[in-house]
Amino acid sequence: CNYLSDSAGSINFMRNKKLENYALQELSDIKKRERLTDEERLMTNLLSSQPMAFNIFLPLKWNDYSIATCVFSNLFPELKILSIENIRLEYVPGDDNGKAKRVIQTDNSCFDVYIEYTDLSKSKAGIGIEVKYTESFSQSDYNKVEGEKKERYIRAINTYNQTFNHKNTEKYLSPKFNQLFRNQLLAVEVNDKFKMNCVQIVLHSSQDTKCIEPIEEFQNLLNQQNVFFTLTIEQ
Repeated sequence: CNYLSDSAGSINFMRNKKLENYALQELSDIKKRERLTDEERLMTNLLSSQPMAFNIFLPLKWNDYSIATCVFSNLFPELKILSIENIRLEYVPGDDNGKAKRVIQTDNSCFDVYIEYTDLSKSKAGIGIEVKYTESFSQSDYNKVEGEKKERYIRAINTYNQTFNHKNTEKYLSPKFNQLFRNQLLAVEVNDKFKMNCVQIVLHSSQDTKCIEPIEEFQNLLNQQNVFFTLTIEQ
């Protein structure tokens, strides 16, 4: 019952012509990057987080990102944001090279929202955002997966030991934490491959208890501070 019967175009986006135009252009760019998995879900599922990401973040692109810069520099002063330069949906740095030449390869996923900014030292930096509306985190148990996929993650945990603790490997790969871990891994690999600071933010409802508990626990499984942040929809 949460799917709209009218599948015409951009019905799941806010009634704003400028936003619709931005949304359709963003959708076209996502398709070119081969990142779209379910267009019907984006267009007609009222409980999906993806259209919410479009509705919240695309307007922050307007006016040369001035609103975005104001919002995020106030929400996260520790990131020392000077100016936000770009906002993309379903993206991770290096995607512009095409699917066959992606730079970030330890995990094949991407950020729901990626924000590129310049910090006060005039260095490029990034924010990868996981958007949660009603969906729970991934229920996959990568501890039970055999073969190269699991081995990639284990190698990454050992390689990026400044952030991850190998003693927590089983927890990282568990259903409770694996989605948070894989997103954090994207951020860490962006740091490594592009030599720029990248952090993860999880956006969720303040009432979403099934999301809040894993988030709070995950923060304690990391060796570093100021690499993982949370943000509520209400904020």
